Amino acid sequence: LALVVGQGISRFLPVVMVTFSQYVKRDNAKASHSALGVNMPNFIIAMLFGVVPIFAFGWMIAVVYILLATTLFFIFKHYIERKIDGYTGDTLGALQQIAELIFYMVILIFQGL
Repeated sequence: LALVVGQGISRFLPVVMVTFSQYVKRDNAKASHSALGVNMPNFIIAMLFGVVPIFAFGWMIAVVYILLATTLFFIFKHYIERKIDGYTGDTLGALQQIAELIFYMVILIFQGL
């Protein structure tokens, strides 16, 4: 269950980044379709499939992870906007990987390692 939920919830943060940040404009970017952002129905669907399942582990784990992920998001967003003026596909992938690792660490901490 942790592997499935970890995959889903970690992929929600890149959706949030695409929604609330700007794409670094490059002339020959492969993923320039990401520059269009995410519309509200797709954002809600991503939230339902990405965030809601974490509550299967209990509200305490969910709240701790959401607080850590929110902190990660704002720090990472500030960092990439300062360094490269927005996000790229690579930064979205890095954000997803870090978010997934944080999820597994929270699960391990609450399960007593």
